[in-house]
Amino acid sequence: MMDYLILEKKLVLKYMVVSKQVMGGCTLQTKANIEISAIILAGGIGERMKTGEKKQFLRLNNKVLLLYSLEAFQNIESIKEIIIVSQIDDFKRIEELTTGIKNVRIIEGGKRRQDSSLNGVRASKYRYVAIHDAARPNINCSFIKYLISNIDNYDCIVPGIKPDDTVRYIKNEIKTLDRSNVILVQTPQIFSRELILKALYLNENQDITDDMEAFLMISNNYNIVKGNVRNKKITNIEDFEVMSRYVNNDDIRIGFGFDSHNFREGKGIYLGGILIPCSFETIAHSDGDTLLHSVIDAILGACAMGDIGEIFPDNQDWTLNMKSSDMMKKVLDKIDIDIVNIDTVIILLKPKLSNYKMEIKSNLAELLEINEDKISIKAKTPEGKYDENKIEVYSQVLLNCFK
Repeated sequence: MMDYLILEKKLVLKYMVVSKQVMGGCTLQTKANIEISAIILAGGIGERMKTGEKKQFLRLNNKVLLLYSLEAFQNIESIKEIIIVSQIDDFKRIEELTTGIKNVRIIEGGKRRQDSSLNGVRASKYRYVAIHDAARPNINCSFIKYLISNIDNYDCIVPGIKPDDTVRYIKNEIKTLDRSNVILVQTPQIFSRELILKALYLNENQDITDDMEAFLMISNNYNIVKGNVRNKKITNIEDFEVMSRYVNNDDIRIGFGFDSHNFREGKGIYLGGILIPCSFETIAHSDGDTLLHSVIDAILGACAMGDIGEIFPDNQDWTLNMKSSDMMKKVLDKIDIDIVNIDTVIILLKPKLSNYKMEIKSNLAELLEINEDKISIKAKTPEGKYDENKIEVYSQVLLNCFK
């Protein structure tokens, strides 16, 4: 079951209540000199699964569930140790699963989730801890690095997603909550070890549903960043079946996109959401971001959803001067994809893009919520083969499409 985080005012003790909302972007580079202990909570008994097996040991597409989280953490430089919190009866099974994997320790869990978190934090050695549920197998290195990249000066980093369904509070009286002020909280959650240790100690006598709830009792120095809709916690057999489709999806698709615009006198052109200063601009119904239009077209093509002109027609008032970044967000909200990589070629005579390519790539990665190393931005001059008073962009995308 997802935890709900209400970002407005206190409504019910079960809900975590905070006073600010920070849905962070992603600068997908891991921070230097950050040392983190990963704590994987694998002490559940899986009563709601009704399979006769603890869910952390279930085989998801022929791999033990616990191994998905373990493998995601083990190849990240900032993760200096992995602590698996489990019941003593399961120690031998976990030891066999982790044979040959370095910097792994197994410690005893508690009766409640928060007791297991406390035991894990107490056993940790490093300045930060990343606490994760073993029942959330669909995480990867990129997602963990994205969380780490958002630490900055915060003592708490938590991923969350906005609910699509209507949310109602039903205790005493029925209230419909504003979905814009609600998120569904996920893990891993990264904390200052010192503060989360103190918070968990202080809340030993309280029943809490996740570690951020304890943290908020002593500090509001947190950063809530965008989570992943596929980072779902397996609670029942239906969740397990959905996750098996995510983890072993073989619907890999390729999309090709193209866009072009002529120039006129102006103050700059947009590429990848970045304004490039120059003495001209694109002639367009929207903001004329040729790169984003091309990438959107490639994504739509891979998903067999038509082309950008069908979704955002250039003869409608509602698309006049529309930001291409908003177009991208609207498209991504309609589909469920995992981008493997994007390759783009920008063809124009001027302005020269060498000083802007990294900024363009970074912003495009943020819009797409992927690592920068999944994006290639190449710029070519037309060399007499194309109209020098225009820009053309070709894009190709490789992605997984989830249904």
